[in-house]
Amino acid sequence: MAFFALLLLLFGYSFAQEPEAEAPSQPQPQQTQILSPQEIPQGFAAQLKAAQQAQQQEATAEPLKTEKKTETASQNGYHSYEAYLDSIELTARLLLPARLALDSMKYVINSQFGTEKNKQIKIENLEKQHAIKEKKMMDKLKSTIKLSQDIQPEWGVLLQKNENDINEYKKRMDVFKGKISDMNVMSARINSLLAKLQVDSSYIETLEKKNMLYVKRMERACELMQDYAFKEEAQVLSTERKKFPMTLGEYNENKGELQVNIKDFSSNIPFDYHGVIKMKQRQVETIDNETDGFTAIIDYINYPFVVDGVKMYPGAKKAHIYYEDDELTTIGAFKAIEGFDWREGYSQWATTVDSLLTGKLKYRNLDSSYAMKKVKVGPPFWTPKRIFRATAFVLSAASLGLGYWQNTQVKSKTQKANELYGETLKLAMEGKDASGHKDKAKLYDDEVKSLEKSQFARNGLYISAGAFGVAGIVSFFF
Repeated sequence: MAFFALLLLLFGYSFAQEPEAEAPSQPQPQQTQILSPQEIPQGFAAQLKAAQQAQQQEATAEPLKTEKKTETASQNGYHSYEAYLDSIELTARLLLPARLALDSMKYVINSQFGTEKNKQIKIENLEKQHAIKEKKMMDKLKSTIKLSQDIQPEWGVLLQKNENDINEYKKRMDVFKGKISDMNVMSARINSLLAKLQVDSSYIETLEKKNMLYVKRMERACELMQDYAFKEEAQVLSTERKKFPMTLGEYNENKGELQVNIKDFSSNIPFDYHGVIKMKQRQVETIDNETDGFTAIIDYINYPFVVDGVKMYPGAKKAHIYYEDDELTTIGAFKAIEGFDWREGYSQWATTVDSLLTGKLKYRNLDSSYAMKKVKVGPPFWTPKRIFRATAFVLSAASLGLGYWQNTQVKSKTQKANELYGETLKLAMEGKDASGHKDKAKLYDDEVKSLEKSQFARNGLYISAGAFGVAGIVSFFF
C-alpha cells in the first residue's frame, strides 16, 4: 500500500508541474527565472548553493548601477550656480533640526526613570549615532563648498544679442540687478546658517568669494547689455531727402556765405539747424530768396528720448543741404529743442547723446564671454587699514634711516668739538695769541651748538621711528 501511495504522490506532483496547453497569454509581473527540471539543483545543499550564487550576482549588479548613477551625477554636476547654492542651503537646513532633535532626545532620556549611569550610556550612544550621521552631512556640505568647478549662473538666453529691440536689453539689465539683490539676501541667509553650524570661517570665506564672483558676473552682464544697446543707439541714421521748412538770411559777398535756418518740429525727428551755405553771388541772385529748389537730409543719433510715451530723436548730428541735385558746403550747428529741457530725464539723455557724438562713449564690441569668464574678486588689496600700516612702516623706516645718519653726524661733530676744545685749551695755557684763542673758542662753541642740534634731531627721529613702528604693529590687531 505504501508503494502505491508513493506512486500516486509522484504522479500528482508531475501533473501539477505541467502547464495548461490552452491557457491564455496574460502579462505577468516580473519574476525570478523558472528553471527546467534538468536545471533544478538536486538536494538542499545544492539549492542553497545556487541561491547564494544568485544573491552574490544581485549584490554585484546593484553597486554597479549605483556607481553608474553616481558617475552620471558627477559628470552632470550642477546645471547652474543658483542650483549649487540651493543645495548648500538645503544641506545646512537639514543639519540644524538634527541638532535640535538631539538636544530634545537627551532631555527626554534625562527626564526618564533610571540610574544616572544608564542614562549616560544612552546619551553617549545617541551622541555617537548623531555624530556619525552629522559627519557625513557635514563632509558633504564642506566638499560642496570647496568644489573647484566654475559653475556658471543660469544665463539661458539672457546673454544673446537681439538687435531688433533695444528695450529687451534694458529689461535684461533689470533682471541682472534683481539677481544681484537676491544674491545679497541669500548670501547673508546662508552665512547665518553656516555660522550657527559653527562651520570654519575658511569655508564661509570660500563661499563668499564665489558669491562675489556671481555678483561680478551680473554686473558685467549689465555692461554687456549696455554695450549691445550702445551699438544700436550710436548708429547714425538719416532722414529721407525732402523739402523741410527753410528760411534764408543775409548773404556775405566777401565769404560767399548765405545764412540759412532749417527746422522741423512736426515729426519724431525734431531739429533746429542754424548755419551758412557756400554759394556764388550769381546763384544767390538767381534764387532771389526763394527756397523752392532746396532739399535736405538730416543725420541723427539712434538714441530716443521718450516724450509722453512716444520715441523722439532730437539728437541731430549733421545737415546735408542740396540745391537742385548738388550738395552744398554747410557750416552750422543744431540748437536745443525748446520744451524738452524741462522734461524729466532730458539732462541725462542729453549727456549720453553728447558722449555718443563726441566719441567719449564708444561701442566696445563685447560678447557673452565678457560676463561668463572668471575674474578676480574680493576686496582691493590696498584697504584703508593696509594703507595706514604701510605708511606707518615706511615712516618708521625713514625715521630710523635719518636717525642713523644724524647719529653719524653726532659722532663726527663730537670728535671735531673735542679737537677744538683741546686746541683752545692749549692756547689758553700758553697765554699767547689772544685773538687766535678767541677764534678757536668761537669755533668750539659753534660746533657744540651744532652737536646739540644733531643729538636732538637723532633722538627725535629714533622716537618717531619707534612710534610709527608700534602703530604699524598695533594695526594688525584691529
